Amino acid sequence: AYRRLNLAEKFGPDLGKGEELLTKIGQEHGDMAESFARTYFQRVTGTEPVNKLANEAVSAAVNLNNFTKLGQAAIANASQPAYTAIVTGAKNTAKGYHAAFTKEGKDFATKILGASAREFMEDIGAAASKGTTAKMSDFILNYTGFNYTERLNRTVAANAGKFFADDALAKLIKNPNNKKLRETLQKMDVDVDGALKRGALSEADQLRAGQNIVNRTQFKTDVTELPLFWSSPSGRLISQYKRFQFKAGQFAKDEIIKELAKGNVEPFIRAAVILPAAGFAVAQVRGAVRFGPQTEKARNLIDYMASVGTFGAFTDAFASSGRQPVRGLQQIAGPTLGELGGAWEAGTALTRDGNPLPAGKVIAKQVPFVGPSIRNLFNEPKKISEREKMLETLGLKDIAKGRQEIKKKLGLD
Repeated sequence: AYRRLNLAEKFGPDLGKGEELLTKIGQEHGDMAESFARTYFQRVTGTEPVNKLANEAVSAAVNLNNFTKLGQAAIANASQPAYTAIVTGAKNTAKGYHAAFTKEGKDFATKILGASAREFMEDIGAAASKGTTAKMSDFILNYTGFNYTERLNRTVAANAGKFFADDALAKLIKNPNNKKLRETLQKMDVDVDGALKRGALSEADQLRAGQNIVNRTQFKTDVTELPLFWSSPSGRLISQYKRFQFKAGQFAKDEIIKELAKGNVEPFIRAAVILPAAGFAVAQVRGAVRFGPQTEKARNLIDYMASVGTFGAFTDAFASSGRQPVRGLQQIAGPTLGELGGAWEAGTALTRDGNPLPAGKVIAKQVPFVGPSIRNLFNEPKKISEREKMLETLGLKDIAKGRQEIKKKLGLD
């Protein structure tokens, strides 16, 4: 119920009022504006007429991608609470972790969260489905620990949000003129004046605060926060997994950059410390379960930061190898069309050049759970430049010192 408070505030309990607003928009701004607003309204309220066949086809593609690509996604997803710590602080996140394993903490989160598996499917663009592909997707998400980590992450965030709000109010009571603390509570949808009068947060305040932190740190998506096209059947197909990239960018803008501009340096400092450490941990675990040339070993700070949480999990899910940057076709077209393009390229390499490695990689990537572990076995051998060949012929293994060694061999040093 708390997830729909904003909708109720905008349109009222009687959705019929929406029709009056839509008609008024058409009268004042024209047919195109009314059409856009009507589609937006219908998708927010779940009243849009849908093409059942198109919806089922897109859901099947989404579910198949989950089945083949998310077998190891739980590794990165387990680090998602790093984002919770950036917003609420390490102390409140640690308390949230502890509460997540208590009956009280679980009960609190249950009042906010729906079934995490269903929420996750909605977040990645899948409509409700009970077919074979849905069962395949549910199997891989359940039995690889992804659903467990997803539910745990959101439970931690919900409780951390409650503790964060309680802590902020306690400080505000001692310093009622502190504008920063008031804004922090208002940002979590807390009735600040009412809480100050009571000297404590109401349960409704705590629930709203918990839901707010879940939404901000667990990269939950909503029709109102995304381009409208992304919620259409074709848009859901193309934007699969992009939602988490979108939300990661939004998180950096809203929770770090904007706060820094206001003079609040704490989120920036936390991010600078937490994200690289979490990314390094994810990289170590991934490396331990993968075979073949590990191109991701040559990492930098940005690579580590981009490996954290759902952003890292879904980037890794359909990257060419390791956390290698996703290529243009895959980035634009999404994993389904991107994989079809990759298969075409692999077929061309096999028939034209007699090179089986790209085809082997395409096939390996479709193997549930172990795909990420074996895909690097089909990496192309590293190409040696003509300069490197020359230096190797001269017996110069250390290219960085090549010039000095040449001079020495020629007696010019």
